[in-house]
Amino acid sequence: MSEHEKSAGHLAAVVSWIELGQRLKHACSIDKQSQNQIRLEKERWRNVFERLISIVQFLAEHNMAFRRSVDQLGQRHNSNFLGLVELIAKFDPVLQEHIRRVQNNEIHDHYVSKRTQNELIIVMGENVRSEVIKRIQSAKYFAVILDCTPDISHTAHNIPVGIHEHLVNFMIVGESTGKSLLDLLLSELAELGLWSDDIQGQGYDNGANMKGHKSSVQARLLQLNPQAFFTPCVVTIT
Repeated sequence: MSEHEKSAGHLAAVVSWIELGQRLKHACSIDKQSQNQIRLEKERWRNVFERLISIVQFLAEHNMAFRRSVDQLGQRHNSNFLGLVELIAKFDPVLQEHIRRVQNNEIHDHYVSKRTQNELIIVMGENVRSEVIKRIQSAKYFAVILDCTPDISHTAHNIPVGIHEHLVNFMIVGESTGKSLLDLLLSELAELGLWSDDIQGQGYDNGANMKGHKSSVQARLLQLNPQAFFTPCVVTIT
C-alpha cells in the first residue's frame, strides 16, 4: 500500500485530481464551460418563447388573424404574428438576436413558423379550457347550449358553451339526429369530467332535432335529468 502511494503513477493521478478540483472550483474546466454555454442557450430560448407566447396571447385575446399568404420574416405584409415579432425586435435585444440568427441561417429551428403558432394556440387553449372546467366543477351545476354550423368544408360542428359563455369545444357531427347529438354531448361531458345529472338548463335553436317534444336533444336529456330546464334560443331585434 505504501509503495503504491509513493509510486509515480499514483502521485501523477493525485496532482491531476487536485488540478481538476481547482479548475471546477473556478469554472476553468472544459466541462464547466460547456455546461455554462448550455445554461445560457437554455435561458436564451426560454426568453424567446416567453415573447412568442405573449404575441400569441395578444392576437388570440383580440381575435386577430395570425397569418396571411406571405409567411416569412423580412417580407412586407407577412402577417400579424411575424409583424409583431419584427416590431418587438426593434426594441428588444432577445428577439433582435433571434431574427439575426434566423436570417443568417445560423439556426434552422426558429419556432416562428405557422406550425409552432398552431401548437402554441393548442397548448394555451387546453390550459384555458382546463381552467374553465375547474370553475364549472367548483360550481357543480351548469347549463349547456348547443349550436350546429357548417364550416368552410360544409361540415357541421357542435358547439357547447358554458354558463359564462366559455367556448368549450368544437366537435365534428356525423349525424344530426336528436339521439346522435345527445350521445355526442354526453360523451364530451364525460371526457371533460362533467355529468348530465348536474345540468340545470339547456338551450338550442328551433330545429326539430333540437327542441322537438319526443326524440329531440332536449326531450331525451329531460328523460335523463328532469332538472335540465329547456329554453329555446331566440334573437331579439331592438
